[in-house]
Amino acid sequence: MKNRHGAAPIRAHLKAEKIEDLVQIVNLRHITAFLVDLSRCDGEPSRRSGRKWSTNELRTDSCADQFPRSPWRAGLRQPINPVDRSVGWLIRRCGRGELHESNEGRHEGIGTRNHQLGNTETSRAIYDEAPGSGATLRRLDHRRRKNAVKVERRHLIASRPHLEYKIVNTLELHCQKNKKDEDKKDEEFRCPEGQGNGNFADPATCRRFYQCVDGYPYLNRCPSGLHFDDISKFCTFKNEARCGPIETTPAPITEPPMDLAERCDTANCLLPYCFCSRDGTIIPGGLHPEETPQMIIMTFDGAINHNNFDHYQKIFTQDRLNPNNCPLRGTFFISHEYCNYNMVQSLAHDGHEIATETISLQKGLEDKGYEEWVGEMIGMREILKHFSNISTGEVVGMRAPYLKPGRNTQYKVLEDFGYIYDSSIGISPLKVPIWPYTLDYKIPHECKAGTCPTKSFQGIWELPLNAHYVESYEGGHCPYLDQCVLHNHDPEEVFDWLQEDFNRYYEQNRAPYMMPFHTNWFQIKELERGLSKFLDWVVTLPDVYFVTATQALTWMTDPKPIKALHNFEGWSCKKKENLPGPPCNNPHKCALDFKPPESNFTTTRYMETCRECPNKYPWLGDSKGTGLYSDNYNPEKK
Repeated sequence: MKNRHGAAPIRAHLKAEKIEDLVQIVNLRHITAFLVDLSRCDGEPSRRSGRKWSTNELRTDSCADQFPRSPWRAGLRQPINPVDRSVGWLIRRCGRGELHESNEGRHEGIGTRNHQLGNTETSRAIYDEAPGSGATLRRLDHRRRKNAVKVERRHLIASRPHLEYKIVNTLELHCQKNKKDEDKKDEEFRCPEGQGNGNFADPATCRRFYQCVDGYPYLNRCPSGLHFDDISKFCTFKNEARCGPIETTPAPITEPPMDLAERCDTANCLLPYCFCSRDGTIIPGGLHPEETPQMIIMTFDGAINHNNFDHYQKIFTQDRLNPNNCPLRGTFFISHEYCNYNMVQSLAHDGHEIATETISLQKGLEDKGYEEWVGEMIGMREILKHFSNISTGEVVGMRAPYLKPGRNTQYKVLEDFGYIYDSSIGISPLKVPIWPYTLDYKIPHECKAGTCPTKSFQGIWELPLNAHYVESYEGGHCPYLDQCVLHNHDPEEVFDWLQEDFNRYYEQNRAPYMMPFHTNWFQIKELERGLSKFLDWVVTLPDVYFVTATQALTWMTDPKPIKALHNFEGWSCKKKENLPGPPCNNPHKCALDFKPPESNFTTTRYMETCRECPNKYPWLGDSKGTGLYSDNYNPEKK
């Protein structure tokens, strides 16, 4: 492959058994530079400091022994003069880079940034050289590449006043494992068979996990201070993480395969009560993509509290507006434990949509019965009503814990208790994203979780979670954005990643771009700043609207072209009459006794609300916190 100046870089392929001292020689008259492919050399970098490096050497702390320098020279086609030098590099991780010829007194290369092994990012940069000054780095753009190197620049003195760049060689060194490495080969992680793509715990440490994509494991590291939870499958705080691997057993089949939903029949499935398409990619209303507004649905899972409330407020600032001059709004799927209900009331008062997750976030709920689902879902809705003053009729959506739908049982509860939509079904990566659909007919895609509904539930909407991914990024895919491995990126790279992911929707069928988050995303400044940059960019587009889940469905039941949206009542700025009042300036701060399930001790949980403090911490069967556990919920009459 030729570079942009027409010259093809020369490659020398070598094999070696010992690989610590790696030579990079930069000749100012005939530049010859080496970057090394050590993608098979595992290990952690040394933290030793104060070492002296000779001006014509590279060293790596990732790999074990010393590498003889003579084969390097024998394998090259360009003359080497180790006397004149201007730039040195220290390799701290294994990987690959390339330098290409330039005729403009500079050379363009592929350098790297601060990424751990297996999840690295390669940056394209220009190195402007001046005599005696070393190299200065200017970042132009970036692209992903697995196992890139982490490099540090070393300032070396240039002994020649004038520079002539003729050619730059790339050396790819293919490591040979020593006996110790071969003995460890059998211990290498293998993706579990039959479990598809997903995140899996590293057996060696709770700080890392593997993301399996098409049977290949990519090693990832949790952000500093966080540990991988093998139940929820994302990085969280140490005291909340359940280290793995945690053995799982196949879920029992609790329902006979009868009354199965049929495939979509577009002749009988008509808006506003029904919507489907054979592959799920068709725009409702027969609109063309250029006539269709690009909706963005920002969703946030879990409890609202002091760890995330201010971060969420920064997203929905007054200077970010939709094209109809209405403020941006999001959807919050609330779980109970550690939740601040005064803050939830504040979000609802501002016009955000409040939906339910569950009270306990218990694992294995997908295989529980009808009463368990009623207690979790409807109990959570009652807690919101009692402690955040949100009316039952305003809570019309839900999301199952860990995106594990409850088979037909969960959807029967949705149907019986007046919910309008669910948003629990994750979708594997697809080139063209899926639109929301009603569950009158069979779901038009693979059921990733294996616990999707199989029966027909007329009029219940499903807002699926399309997988987020970027084709040039070797890090897998994710339903929640904080589960994509982006924590080692800088804000500009996060922005680029989000922009490319978004464009897969915007430039194709304009299915709603759902952006699901947990609190984890906002604990990393680079991710938060990258998101802020993305939001500032996307609000400048004249056909993009940030809407709640219910607002998106309002448009889908009555699709309007872009030119008619300025007066579209479903997206107007007018506040609803039945919103809760403003939050309290001095809410009650309740310290409540709580006995966790299956435990022999009582602990304390803290809860803030405008209402009077309850007697006990609200829980399953006791949504008002009376201490009597006497809740009884009856399905709504149709």
